[in-house]
Amino acid sequence: MFYTTRLNPLTCSQYISMKENPAPTSPPPIQSVSSQTPSTGVSPQVIPLIALSTYPAIIDCPNCHARTTTRVNLTTGARATCWSCLCCLCLGPCAALLPCILPNCKDYEHYCGNCNRLLAVVERSGATRIIVY
Repeated sequence: MFYTTRLNPLTCSQYISMKENPAPTSPPPIQSVSSQTPSTGVSPQVIPLIALSTYPAIIDCPNCHARTTTRVNLTTGARATCWSCLCCLCLGPCAALLPCILPNCKDYEHYCGNCNRLLAVVERSGATRIIVY
């Protein structure tokens, strides 16, 4: 299914401000996690495993019980494999490599930054599979 949204037209001042201050295109910065809390007394926001996204996040590892930043790896999932088979049947064997190469077809595996255990997989469909035993 395709969803379309209608955008509001920009005013001249909004367009000029967008040209002067373009939106950042890089992912949010990764914050280092230390064992001490900052001087303001605010601890970094810990994200539950079910709410992980495509970027590294600060989590409490259920395996080693450390507060750490996840390490994210791209992997070819079941959806990319199905698309490869479909491309092979319709477009030929060379086209079967496209879903395996393109990062938009891959899933995101989150590993603990401390014990390197696989914690969760965020699929391209948006679903999150938690892999903690």
